[in-house]
Amino acid sequence: MEDLPFLFFWYTLISISFFTEISIAADTITPTQFITISDGQTLVSSAQTFELGFFSPGNSKNSYIGIWYKNSPSAVLWVANRENPITDSSGVLTIGKDGNLVLLNQAQISIWSSNLSKVAENSVAQLLESGYLVLRDKSGSSSKSYQWQSFDYPSDTQFPGMKMGWNLKTGLNRYLTSWKNADDPSPGHFSYRIDNLGLPQLVLREGSSKLFRSGPWNGLRFSGVRVPFSANSTFNTFLFVYNTEELYYTYEHKNSIITRFTLNQSSLLRRLIWNEGSSEWTVIYTLQNDLCDSYGRCGANGICKMNDSLMCKCLVGFIPKSPLEWDVLNSSSVCMRRVPLDCEKGEGFIKIGGVKLPDLLQFWLNKNMSLKECKVECLKNCSCTAYANSDIRGGGSCCLLWFGDLIDIREFSEGDSIQDIYIRMAASEPGKALELVGAAMEDSYVASQVMKCIQVGLLCVQKYPEDRPIMSSVVAMLSNESVTLPQPKQPGFFTERNSTDTDLLPSKEKGGTENTITITMLEEISIAADTITPTQSISDSQTLVSSAQTFELGFFSPGNSKNSYIGIWYKNSPSAVLWVANRENPITDSSGVLTIGKDGNLVLQNHSQIIIWSSNLSEVAENSVAQLMESGNLVLQDKSGNSSERYLWQSFDYPSDTQFPGMKMGWNLKTGLNRYLTSWKNADDPSPGDFSYRIDNLGLPQLVLREGSSKLFRSGPWNGLRFSGVPFSANSVFNSFFFVYNTEELYYMYEHKDNSFITRFTLNQSSLLQRLIWNEGSFEWTVMYTLQNDQCDSYGRCGANGICKMNDSPMCKCLVGFIPKSSKEWGVLNSSSGCVRRVPLDCEKGEGFIKIGGVKLPDLLQFWLNKNMSLKECKVECLKNCSCTAYADSDIREGGSGCLLWFGDLIDIREFSEGDNIQDIYIRMAASEPGMNVFAIYNWSGKEEGRSRAWLQWKEGKALELVDAAMEDSYVVSQVMKCIQVGLLCVQKYPEDRPIMSSVVVMLSNESVTLPQPKQPGFFTERNSTDTDLLSSKEKGCTENTVTITVLEEISIAADTITATQSINDGQTLVSSDQTFELGFFSAGNSKNRYIGIWYKNSPPAVLWVANRENPITDSSGVLTIGKDGNLVLLNRSQIIIWSSDLSEIAENSVAQLLESGNLVLQDDSGSSSKSYLWQSFDYPSDTQFPGMKMGWNLKTGLNRYLTSWKNVHDPSPGDFSYRIDNLGLPQLVLREGSSKLFRTGPWNGLRFSGVPFSPNTVFNHVFVYNTEELYYMYEDNKNSFVTRFTLNQSSLLQRLIWNKESFEWTVIYTLQNDLCDSYGRCGATGICQMNDPPMCKCLVGFIPKSSKEWGVLNSSSGCVRRIPLDCQKGEGFIKIGGVKLPDLLQFWLNKNMSLDECKVECLKKCSCTAYANSDIRGGGSGCLLWFGDLIDIREFSEGNSIQDIYIRLAASEPEEETSGGDTCRININSFGDAYLWRDHLVPYLEEEDSGKRSGKEEGRSRAWLLWIEGKALELVDAMMENSYVVSQVMRCIQVGLLCVQKYPEDRPIMSSVVVMLSNESVTMPQPKQPGFFTERSSTDTGLLSSNEKGRTENPVTITVLEGR
Repeated sequence: MEDLPFLFFWYTLISISFFTEISIAADTITPTQFITISDGQTLVSSAQTFELGFFSPGNSKNSYIGIWYKNSPSAVLWVANRENPITDSSGVLTIGKDGNLVLLNQAQISIWSSNLSKVAENSVAQLLESGYLVLRDKSGSSSKSYQWQSFDYPSDTQFPGMKMGWNLKTGLNRYLTSWKNADDPSPGHFSYRIDNLGLPQLVLREGSSKLFRSGPWNGLRFSGVRVPFSANSTFNTFLFVYNTEELYYTYEHKNSIITRFTLNQSSLLRRLIWNEGSSEWTVIYTLQNDLCDSYGRCGANGICKMNDSLMCKCLVGFIPKSPLEWDVLNSSSVCMRRVPLDCEKGEGFIKIGGVKLPDLLQFWLNKNMSLKECKVECLKNCSCTAYANSDIRGGGSCCLLWFGDLIDIREFSEGDSIQDIYIRMAASEPGKALELVGAAMEDSYVASQVMKCIQVGLLCVQKYPEDRPIMSSVVAMLSNESVTLPQPKQPGFFTERNSTDTDLLPSKEKGGTENTITITMLEEISIAADTITPTQSISDSQTLVSSAQTFELGFFSPGNSKNSYIGIWYKNSPSAVLWVANRENPITDSSGVLTIGKDGNLVLQNHSQIIIWSSNLSEVAENSVAQLMESGNLVLQDKSGNSSERYLWQSFDYPSDTQFPGMKMGWNLKTGLNRYLTSWKNADDPSPGDFSYRIDNLGLPQLVLREGSSKLFRSGPWNGLRFSGVPFSANSVFNSFFFVYNTEELYYMYEHKDNSFITRFTLNQSSLLQRLIWNEGSFEWTVMYTLQNDQCDSYGRCGANGICKMNDSPMCKCLVGFIPKSSKEWGVLNSSSGCVRRVPLDCEKGEGFIKIGGVKLPDLLQFWLNKNMSLKECKVECLKNCSCTAYADSDIREGGSGCLLWFGDLIDIREFSEGDNIQDIYIRMAASEPGMNVFAIYNWSGKEEGRSRAWLQWKEGKALELVDAAMEDSYVVSQVMKCIQVGLLCVQKYPEDRPIMSSVVVMLSNESVTLPQPKQPGFFTERNSTDTDLLSSKEKGCTENTVTITVLEEISIAADTITATQSINDGQTLVSSDQTFELGFFSAGNSKNRYIGIWYKNSPPAVLWVANRENPITDSSGVLTIGKDGNLVLLNRSQIIIWSSDLSEIAENSVAQLLESGNLVLQDDSGSSSKSYLWQSFDYPSDTQFPGMKMGWNLKTGLNRYLTSWKNVHDPSPGDFSYRIDNLGLPQLVLREGSSKLFRTGPWNGLRFSGVPFSPNTVFNHVFVYNTEELYYMYEDNKNSFVTRFTLNQSSLLQRLIWNKESFEWTVIYTLQNDLCDSYGRCGATGICQMNDPPMCKCLVGFIPKSSKEWGVLNSSSGCVRRIPLDCQKGEGFIKIGGVKLPDLLQFWLNKNMSLDECKVECLKKCSCTAYANSDIRGGGSGCLLWFGDLIDIREFSEGNSIQDIYIRLAASEPEEETSGGDTCRININSFGDAYLWRDHLVPYLEEEDSGKRSGKEEGRSRAWLLWIEGKALELVDAMMENSYVVSQVMRCIQVGLLCVQKYPEDRPIMSSVVVMLSNESVTMPQPKQPGFFTERSSTDTGLLSSNEKGRTENPVTITVLEGR
């Protein structure tokens, strides 16, 4: 029977051969024909140019279908089954029943297919003379009849006539990928494709890193590729097509000469020509022609000049950022401007000719502008750094602007390119000398050469002869661009004069350039004034003084520095500067002037009148004045008012190292402004140093001192009365402290109680946070206190899970229930390694808590907060989450409220003395932890029953349930636990075990004493543990999360339509017909920019869609209307189009309408159906998915609809986060930050996304559509009054919200990232995240941590590796893991027509296959999904949440064909110390009745040992239990059992070790050695197994298999 499939396969081949056998020269395969490997058959194109057949590359024995030139079979140009080789000689290429061209293996399984979306009848495959392999209808031969073609799926070679690029209608992208190596044609690291961002360019990448690019298309050529358009024009004609339907590049042969273009495995892009004479391929050219072709060779703002000795130069006006690196020829460190740009002073441009244009990283394109208009456009945008024509045909047209750094520019020799670029220069840049050049020569010179001539000329006329260069140096300067020229000094013919001595200047100079400088003489002010007006200023030695003579502002030089700064200080203490304006930009002499600029800013100017520092207002201010207030605050305000509401700017918003009284330290939550302290760099330099002190706003606010990013000290979170780690007491005499936290502000502030006392709070250069008081008597500052009061204030002093007790010696202790991680380190008073649990947590066994009072709460590293829960509800919430390690009240006012949960290690806890703090925390303990069982008084029927109850509760880890509920919060758990433990020690059964009274006293009075575990009491009556009437019921609780959104004032209603004769202005709106949605102008957050948006009419604060996200209108002049071309357009004050619907064709009679769905549509006036829509907003989402909005792909047009977050609350432009459907094999939704994945839904499995269980609800319905035309996900609100929205916010959270009409606010229904397991790749490669099982990260069965050290500290990012490597030849099996989110589709293979059994066979055939699963779980499952390589981002779901299973491949020596269930096994070892392997339905060979051939327990034990060392231990399991146990647990039981019966007693584990091994899966167990009862013999000599071996050690072990859960 086993040979039937094989015989059937060959019978089929013979039968097909009987119908027709094709000759080698045929070019077609019909449904009744095929070609096979064994016969060496091929297809040959009609003119004998191309050939198709089977081949094996290099030294590989694998077979592939390929195409090559018939006269050069060694150079394979195209490969069909690149990633799926045939491993023997059984391959067959034929037409399948569904009309597909298919490649079958020996089992007639499809290895590769043309994969048509529909069944095709009468299809034939033909190898054309062009090298195309096409699948077409039998009745037609034109390209329109092609159902599939190989040219759409290139390998590493571009054929003549092959299009490389995009079909813009279907989204098909054709590009080259290198072979992996000479023996493997599967896709390698390198790809070469057209990037279609603005202007197309070809880019070579290694992975995602750019190696080379062609430069953008300029109408004639790619600006950075000379070769294809000159040297090889003899052989080929090149064609570039770019229209609304296609974007591609191709070439054709001009004559009989044959060439090919290839991307090889070394990343080289080469054109080769066939040499008929030598019968070999010769390289014509390599596209990467020289070193300058390496991407970004000369760094940012550098230019590569291949003909210079030093090929890397900085652009004109730039200098190396690191001269040292450039000196050693490392130019990757970039160039920076010699003179920073200053938009207000006017700027110009330098032309650089003959270049490859910079990469299009940040750019803007307009195809209708002239070069002059382009220059104007660049000058209008202060961020624009360069411009150029984007099309050089016909003298040039179109406008291309760059923003930011210019990357990957190279210079070409004359004639190679006529592409020019214009680089923006500062007005004061020496390059202004180009204004000496006549306008008639504007476009006829090379700027760098002219600049060099001018510079050399000025060097030759310097005043002193010794400065002038000799003639040979002049020649060298002019002929060699690599020479660095010195800056010229004043010429000899220059007459020195006063800059105001205008009578010496000639009145007019004919034919020259006139440069005039105007210096305004400012009015001098008195020293004592507190105000600067636009006509006043202060210079060095002058000051401002506040009205009551408290504060003074002026110039100062710190320490030994000669630099000058503007600062503020107490007038009677000028040595202590409290605030510095120009911290990072000193004035190097005494020429500084502080005044009001023309734009209303407060500005500090140097002697050249260059602005060194500015208040930097966002808008021009008229009539502004600066005033030093009596508070010490320097404010800029409107001249007409003096209230804080009129402040345009204030110094208190930008602290230095000191907090003034009345200065807010913290956040303006509306604007995002964060006020914090930074230390001075040193006593001579006030620029920001290494230390900062600020409020962290993560859940509960706390103040944190950092050195760089490392924490040094923290205040502990705010608990309603104080920061839990900073008791305010000693300083209450002098100051009042304020803490404000609401929707608009979060800050901490202090005020003087008595103005006769002056204090300040400072962060000094040594990182100390100190409050100082001014001593009038001694005329000095005295330290009142330092916030870092003692060593316990050092962050994390006692490591993870440690507590710092300053009054104890040593001060570091482990928390109750924890022990030092490294006893050796703790022994030398180094506690940084922290503590670990004495007994690991086990959620299933039930756990409790120990209360620790009077502490600074742990750091908020992994936490959860709910401000509405009680303490009891908080406890329940923690118990519900197995990862929760502690809980506490978040607010201690009025008895306490709010719930704060911690997950993972507890860091930076300290104990306070009594009265200092009333903050308590509850630490989670294992049920078996000695501290978890306590006495209480109940009305039992007798003392014995009460004692027995105490003993039972102690053993079960539930002793705290004995405590009367009335005492719940009035005792110290550790003390009560000690009392119970001592009590049980005193009533142990045997008197010799009981402690004497003196020992009892020591135990009760000394916490450092380690108590033994009590044994069974003498009064204990054994009974069934199922006596549930004595057990307490479980507590139930729920979680409530509320979000408050402030509602803005409602705006007016308008019609829902804009016609060609209508428009809406700022202040007007459109409203949908049912009054649900509204469209109008809005400003985001505190921004004054204006945008067009859509929102629910009843909920204006939540803007759902924004039109002009990236192009705001800066005033209220915006108009939304219909343009002449039928587009919906947004115009600014100058009638310039800011945003447009951007139709591809002119539309007549178009109208815009806001539909009841919230969709803004542009449609023909004569129609109202969706078919008449010319454009719709639903195709261009912002951060929100509306009901009915499709999120995903239009597969016909390539349109992809996805969400992007706002940049921040004040800026709706696209932020860092995106959420879209990835269409690779099986669709899945992926959240990314940039290109990094943060979360994914798992692939679609026919019912749901495997990682997002959709629970039934009455609010909305989910819709998922996937066919040949569309792939999208959508939701629809049920026909009810509920309104919901789905949003990606600026914190990357994906949330569904519902509108609450009563409270007039949006409430979060759920966040898609539900828990820590939803973080992408949380547990690393081949790890699995189990949220309900701490620690949550585990290795998959058969895998072990790659780094035990990292996993030991709960860092699982390094992932897991196989315990036993795979060996394909020895045969392998699979383990089933149920209820999971499938791994990410990184390397995979999909066949939608296979069964699960066929899928398993397919995986076994591919040695690199690591797992398989059904791709569709409907109807019992179908489809085949294979994974290759590491399995990333798997998580487990609780029962019922998901029915998705996966099968993980394991080595033959690992457990075979295991399936995971819910059962566990327990090993009980009796107290006599003897152990033997035993079971109930587990080890058939250990029971005499299981086999007549085996008699005796010893024989069974030997059998167990033999099967273990052969890697077949699971054969011990009874077949009836096959699917009802957890493999890893059974294997662990067997391994522990064998460890307990090793031959030598010293090898056997002690009881405590056995308990640890069985209760903690993260423990790595040793391999067992030979058992004591085992007689050495040949593994095949079963007749020698003894039935009884006397005189050995017997260790009985009972393995109990529990009933499945």
